[in-house]
Amino acid sequence: MVRFIRQEAEEKANEISVSANEEFNIEKLQLVEAEKKKIRQEYEREEKQVEVRRKIEYSMQLNASGIKVLQAQDDVVNSIKDAAAKELLCVSHDQHVYRNLQSLRRLKEPAVLLRCQKGDLDSVEHVLDSAKEEYAVKASLWRCSLASRDGKIVFENTLDARLDVVFRKKLPEVWSIVTIDFVIYDALSHSHLQSESQQESPEVGDWSSVVSDVGGGADQIEPEMGRDEGCLQ
Repeated sequence: MVRFIRQEAEEKANEISVSANEEFNIEKLQLVEAEKKKIRQEYEREEKQVEVRRKIEYSMQLNASGIKVLQAQDDVVNSIKDAAAKELLCVSHDQHVYRNLQSLRRLKEPAVLLRCQKGDLDSVEHVLDSAKEEYAVKASLWRCSLASRDGKIVFENTLDARLDVVFRKKLPEVWSIVTIDFVIYDALSHSHLQSESQQESPEVGDWSSVVSDVGGGADQIEPEMGRDEGCLQ
């Protein structure tokens, strides 16, 4: 009888031990899976953060690259204007072309005040007599400005004023040339944002058309009337 009771007790103890081991293994597996899931979620969260930071950095570099391209384009446009201004200095040596400009007819005043640089005084005096006789369009020189007697109406016909007018007229064409020339540079800068390789700016189009337009007859330029400070801005 004692042996029977002891055997049942041992069997019961074994059942309890097996059940405890099974429950332990199940709970351990659940804990392991929970930790794995937690680690995966943490990894995915960090991966998303890294991707967001990468996109932000890429966007910042892209914007910086775009600003550099725009600045380079603007520098090229300004250099074209500066080169055209330097080229215009040579025009003053050609007296035949230098005198063939207009102002009096545009001003439409019975009496005008003419201002010019000291170096152009001889050229101005040379054309004044014929201008007085004809009241034609050839009275003003490139570095002269005409004004009504009261000074309220001013006709700017200087080199700078004429260059500004022509350059504004040609600006869309100049920008189209500059934009085309910078397409390759822009594409390369976008595809190599993480590299610090330096790209040389390409040569831009010819600016001689700007100079030729400024040097042409004044009939090609319609002055902007209505401002006290000047007809040509």
